[in-house]
Amino acid sequence: MITDTRPRRLKTAGQHALAATALLAMTLAPTWQAQATEIQARRKADAVVERLARQGSNFYTQNFSISEYGGFRDFFVFLSPGVTHDIFASGCFDAFDVDISLFAPRVGGGFEYVNTFDNAKPFQSIVFRPARSGVHVVRVHLSNATFDGAHIFFTIGVRS
Repeated sequence: MITDTRPRRLKTAGQHALAATALLAMTLAPTWQAQATEIQARRKADAVVERLARQGSNFYTQNFSISEYGGFRDFFVFLSPGVTHDIFASGCFDAFDVDISLFAPRVGGGFEYVNTFDNAKPFQSIVFRPARSGVHVVRVHLSNATFDGAHIFFTIGVRS
């Protein structure tokens, strides 16, 4: 049996269109998926943010972060003493465990560890009243997720 090893050429316009469509689908599929998980993270967070807003919290910052499995993202935020802050982080459906660690400004520079909040859920909601004013570090940690990571939504509110 003789096998033809020459490269094949597309002969019809239909074959060209099919090849172009397949290439486009392979290129855009990750983008569509990423947009979907961003929307999932925001929808999950919106329900909690709405509940906290009804309790008198005014949210002033919202951020998205894409984190790899086991990764973290630091957010530097100014917090005032004597003011109650609601800090919230939520992941998309690919996130299984989102944790928050707080670091307060240290006298003389740097940061000191305050606490880690870990509830083994895909969202974390905490109430924090800082002792000192200044820039605090809120570390959002993706402790457990699918192998390729997840989108994380992060926001802070001030109670009135």
